[in-house]
Amino acid sequence: MQTQTESDQGGATPIRTCFGCRIRKNPADLLRFTVAGSSGVLQLDGVKKSAGRGVYCCNDTGCLGRLVRNRKGLKRALRVTELDMVEIENLF
Repeated sequence: MQTQTESDQGGATPIRTCFGCRIRKNPADLLRFTVAGSSGVLQLDGVKKSAGRGVYCCNDTGCLGRLVRNRKGLKRALRVTELDMVEIENLF
């Protein structure tokens, strides 16, 4: 028995843009970052199911570096006024 894929069912495959390099890719190939609640802490969304706005980024040191350096653009993309990036900066 053959299983149907999303495209076979008529649904569109989602495409997301990397925050660092602006290249459009399948979300499965990207990392997703979200803001944790009202605390403003940026965190890696490993399961890609966290509620709220998120940004996608390639798993590449150049793209991740641009994500960390572009705090103003990141706050705009996430629609937040305060952003705590200490956890993410320590990873890279």
